[in-house]
Amino acid sequence: MKIVKLKILMNAILALLLLGCASSNVIADEDPEIDFKDYTTFTICQEDLLIHNPNYPQYDNEQNREKIKEAITDQMLNKGYVLEEGSPELQAGFELVILDREMVVTNCYDEREPNYWPECKLTAINYTEQTLVLYVMDLQKNRIIWQGSMAGALIGSPKKMTRAIDETVARIFKEYPI
Repeated sequence: MKIVKLKILMNAILALLLLGCASSNVIADEDPEIDFKDYTTFTICQEDLLIHNPNYPQYDNEQNREKIKEAITDQMLNKGYVLEEGSPELQAGFELVILDREMVVTNCYDEREPNYWPECKLTAINYTEQTLVLYVMDLQKNRIIWQGSMAGALIGSPKKMTRAIDETVARIFKEYPI
């Protein structure tokens, strides 16, 4: 019986690890008609600093939103843009998408008796998936010209969240056209 429980636990851990690896890919898209070097100024969307997912305070809270804003600002400055509140050309912002998910894992084991079929059990694993979506918008055209996202990257204790946010935003901005 201990072997069966160990197999179930190992399968669950393997499934979560695979889920974590698969979900850490960056997805990005840009407007192919835009020359991103034509822009010089940006601002941060202040509305994005408001909490949209109050049921998930470990992910969506004022501190994390402020850290995301700072990380986006740093990345935009590193791209050569100037932060301007008066009349910027671009607006950078973000969205946190948080969903409850369930994964079902099938665990089968053989009783080692030739006349029996293997016994299989289904195990449900509940988890919360969070995706950070970043965007850059042309304010004059009122349309998004670049967007990037990454799922499952903001996991960690509050002490480690700053690093996780910085690394996630930097990874997403690697896909930025400049």
